[in-house]
Amino acid sequence: MAFLTRKVFKQSAQRQHLLDTTIKELVEKQQWKSWLLSPGKG
Repeated sequence: MAFLTRKVFKQSAQRQHLLDTTIKELVEKQQWKSWLLSPGKG
């Protein structure tokens, strides 16, 4: 039972990491886009 729980926890942790990475990439793209739209401000 503990093994099963650990496996599920590991999968959810990987999914969370994937979500964090995706959000980070979106934020970075958004920052790049805004920097591109307003040159000389940052």
